[in-house]
Amino acid sequence: MLQDDYSSVTSDLDTHTDQIYLSVVFAHNKLGAAFYDSSSAIIYFIPDVEETSRFDITQQILTDIQPSMVICSAKTSDEYYKALNDHLNIQTIDENQTTTNAKLQLVPQAYFHKDTVERTILTLKSLYPLSCDTDEKKRTYISAKMPFNIPNTLSAIGGLLPVIEERCPVLSYEFDFLAGNILALRPYDLNAFMIVHPFTFRALEIFNPTVHPSIYKANTANNVREVNSLFAFLKRCVSSVGSRKLRSWCLKPCRSPDVLERRYDVIEFFLNPNQHELMRMLREQLKPIVNIPALLRKVFDQNTKITIWKQIIESLRTILRIRMALVSFRMNTSFFNDLCTKLTDDLPKLLNIIETSIDLQRSVRDNRIVFIDPTDPDLEQLRQDLVQLNIKLRQQTEYANNLLLHCGIDSNYALTQDSATLLIKGEKFDHDDLIWNDRQGQTWRCRTCEMNMTIQEAEEKRKQLLAKEFNIQRNLSLALRDGMELFVDATELCSQLDCLLSFALIAYEQNNYTRPELLENNQIEIVDGRHPLLPASTVVPNSYVSDAHPDKTNIHILTGFNCSGKTIYIKQVCMSRGIVDELYSSLDTHLTMGVSNFLRDLFETSFAVAGATGRSLVLIDEFGIGTNEIDGTSLLASLITIWSKAEQACPHVVIATHFHDLIQQRLISTSSRIQCKTMETMYDDDGKLVYLYRVIDGLCTRSQAFSAALTAGLPETVVHRANELLDKIENNQILHPIRNFDDMEEMADLVQRAVQVNINDNDHITLFFQHLNHVIT
Repeated sequence: MLQDDYSSVTSDLDTHTDQIYLSVVFAHNKLGAAFYDSSSAIIYFIPDVEETSRFDITQQILTDIQPSMVICSAKTSDEYYKALNDHLNIQTIDENQTTTNAKLQLVPQAYFHKDTVERTILTLKSLYPLSCDTDEKKRTYISAKMPFNIPNTLSAIGGLLPVIEERCPVLSYEFDFLAGNILALRPYDLNAFMIVHPFTFRALEIFNPTVHPSIYKANTANNVREVNSLFAFLKRCVSSVGSRKLRSWCLKPCRSPDVLERRYDVIEFFLNPNQHELMRMLREQLKPIVNIPALLRKVFDQNTKITIWKQIIESLRTILRIRMALVSFRMNTSFFNDLCTKLTDDLPKLLNIIETSIDLQRSVRDNRIVFIDPTDPDLEQLRQDLVQLNIKLRQQTEYANNLLLHCGIDSNYALTQDSATLLIKGEKFDHDDLIWNDRQGQTWRCRTCEMNMTIQEAEEKRKQLLAKEFNIQRNLSLALRDGMELFVDATELCSQLDCLLSFALIAYEQNNYTRPELLENNQIEIVDGRHPLLPASTVVPNSYVSDAHPDKTNIHILTGFNCSGKTIYIKQVCMSRGIVDELYSSLDTHLTMGVSNFLRDLFETSFAVAGATGRSLVLIDEFGIGTNEIDGTSLLASLITIWSKAEQACPHVVIATHFHDLIQQRLISTSSRIQCKTMETMYDDDGKLVYLYRVIDGLCTRSQAFSAALTAGLPETVVHRANELLDKIENNQILHPIRNFDDMEEMADLVQRAVQVNINDNDHITLFFQHLNHVIT
């Protein structure tokens, strides 16, 4: 397959902006939710769950899913409607965050009625195989995927359906049983993913989108690219579906030990030197794979390109080759076993149906889709007959036109598929062999009797051919409809495999990555960890241990000199974190639209205080630097005290600060949970400060900002003067403003004049004070 063909299709898909529509229903203190992902055409539903008085579950769903539109009933309670508005406004406060501004849309209550939703679901033909030809069979089939005893969730799906119908129109019109814009219903487990607050993605450099400066690339797929981010570092995927899945994994980090162990097994398998050739082969095979379900929704559209069918066929062939390559290893990992089990023998049957229904080579040659049927020899005979009739019609038309020209009549002709017309300029004349049609301006349109008979015969043949092709399309679409779940699973498994191969390749190249051991006792222990975006040869590794047990330490206060590596250490802890349910940070140094740095700190920290649990990780860097030092110290001390007394609800906390009075003035309570750390430094033989970038136990009482200032290139005179002022402030001495050289000479002259004044002569005294007044003014 040509790379150009692959690029043309994937670019068509990527230029379309994927949207996520979320519908929520809150009734009887229970929350039901469902959302639709336009990229996969799948509805994910969240079964009814007890909502808290602060609507924490709603906030978790909004943070986790990041919808582009939120849908609720027009009769939603004022309290819940206000909570939705508040959560959406909070989510969109930062202009640099990865989410878009979500809109809140009200839908009439009639769409949310449970009985109406059940009937509507039963009419969605694209959800059911052909064997489900009655409502009872459909109900039995869909009940295995989604129970009907979750009224709020069903109502949420009902509110979602009209929005999907309006904003995601069906691309094919002839085969409604294939062209549905809902391909599957899948459950969504909120507990399987870690909640990462939107502020955190940019602060921790998980995503760092950079807009291309050219105006010609605005609003295109290549307008934004990732630079110096974790996503850019991990993006070694070779397929478009793999890149999409990797972004999804970064947006929704998994915290399920079973799923993580399953992924680690695959990575460890490919790190075996004996499997490097297999890894290379699989990465090569994954390149042409695209989102098959998304393409199948548009294959029968009248403007469909033949390249789409080429991509589908090549993707299915590649998936079968991957399955064959992994069959012998299916017992090595559960992922391989699932891949070989879910990609059943129906897949080659479906591929065979497509290949025996479409002549790919002829379609590429003719630049149109050519349907075939090996069991029907009349189909090819009809095509040959049409070719011969078109040749015959052309000969008849040219012969008639030549006769007219020989008789001195100004004539020409126009040929189209299965049709031809003679064009005669001038007046109409009688002739037994001409059939006059109509007149356009000075030109008459006519045909000979032979031409008319040939055209009628061609039209009859064309109708027969179209009927046979329509029947082939129908049978093909019915077969594809039965395999839609299989296509969804195949695309999902191949996208995951692409991501895992990318991780294995990075681990192999770095040669110093270690498989983590996942613990359920709420303990995080990192031995000699480092930030993945920094080169291993120049980074000093550091360890981190945090245990939520009441007698252990899980609040770390990190002090140290400026530029000693505190922020890098905090980000490294986050990148290597254990299984936590929520991740909060206050690290971002970018400007925030409409708010000051201190207000941004307060926003970010308030989310952590309100939402952090005993299994959360909270990272705070330089809190309070945007306000008075006393105010900032007091607020930070209060935060640490509240968390240290929270017992089992105390999260894992890492705080980097220059507020040394927290410890020196004993502003925080003594607790076994709190431990002070600092960054190790030393002085060389010349007395120059050297940073060792190693975390050790202890407390730093100075920031050494002047050394950092000299390193940054500030003039020595500025740093020297700053050092003088600091000494006077610490010793409570009077501060004297500095004077320039001209001022010093003027002061010396004034002192000399004062010494020479004759205090017994009033004229001398008057002259001196006049001179003094002149100098002052």
